[in-house]
Amino acid sequence: MSDKTFPFNYLLTTQSIAVSYESKHYMVTKAAEPHRYDALKSAILARDKDAFIDALVPKTRVIKYSNEYFELDGNNNLYMLDDKSTVVPEIIAKRLIEFSQEGLPIEPIVYFWKKLRKNPSNDSREMLYGFLEANDHPITANGNFLAYKKVTQLDDGRLVDSHSRTMDNSVGKVVSMPRDQVVEDKNQTCSRGLHVAAWSYAQGFSGSILVEVIVDPTDVVSVPIDYNQQKMRVCRYKVSCVIEYGKPIKENLKSDRDEKGMEYKTSFDLDETKRTMTVDFTAKTVKEIIDMFETIQNNVIPASKKVSSYDLRAMNPKNKQSIVNKAKKILEGQGFTVITGAPKSR
Repeated sequence: MSDKTFPFNYLLTTQSIAVSYESKHYMVTKAAEPHRYDALKSAILARDKDAFIDALVPKTRVIKYSNEYFELDGNNNLYMLDDKSTVVPEIIAKRLIEFSQEGLPIEPIVYFWKKLRKNPSNDSREMLYGFLEANDHPITANGNFLAYKKVTQLDDGRLVDSHSRTMDNSVGKVVSMPRDQVVEDKNQTCSRGLHVAAWSYAQGFSGSILVEVIVDPTDVVSVPIDYNQQKMRVCRYKVSCVIEYGKPIKENLKSDRDEKGMEYKTSFDLDETKRTMTVDFTAKTVKEIIDMFETIQNNVIPASKKVSSYDLRAMNPKNKQSIVNKAKKILEGQGFTVITGAPKSR
């Protein structure tokens, strides 16, 4: 069907929408893509041409949302304006679409992709984003990502690598080795390099202290094939913060991280016996709220009940109260009584 006000050839049923547009055929089913189906159906009923194209070819929304970075060719391939020879991978394009639909800033993904393009290892470029997606690793504002590893605490309190016990892994330290000394072959699953991992896999590393590290995508050398995308070898990382797993939660949460390794005190009380948490949300930024939520999940909640912070990070950061309400609802669903107020420990 088509008309002058809505010049598209389509067939709409209760279960699918077939569209012929610019010499291409599209079939969108309600079972496989319910949100896209609903968006197309709504656009058809409203005779909204722009909304229809956005839903039919989601990448066009990325262009409209930020045409200073991308362009779309006739084959629906997305390119960055500064590199028209390299197609943006579908998995990255998908995340860009999601962020544009939610009105979230896409710069972190743009910066991540720019850094990843500079990685000389083709395997790393292909496998790194899958690693982050599979393990829900956050991407930082400047395009780096967060990972984890175990280190050893010496008698004098210093944190060092658990293998040689000679490399300083104190908070704020940049740990590195020559890239050509890191084994690139992904089929060599346990070999030379600086190892970092997903949260769950890092628990099995040798060492007494779990730390969070910041990794530049350019510095990833290999993602071994037999660890379900949970482990990698890199040539450089920065120690972001200590996660003292197993210690009382108030010790675990007394500091947190940013890109410069700065620390700040959290403002909350937790009674683990009564499962009661008192938090002064009004005194915290959105970033602090989400970071604290993540640390609680990682240190208090059993692995089988742990909840990702992805939904919180995907929300509009301007809607702080909505994020607070979502975090409280999740914690309450995990057995906490959340009280809003000024903690006694402040």
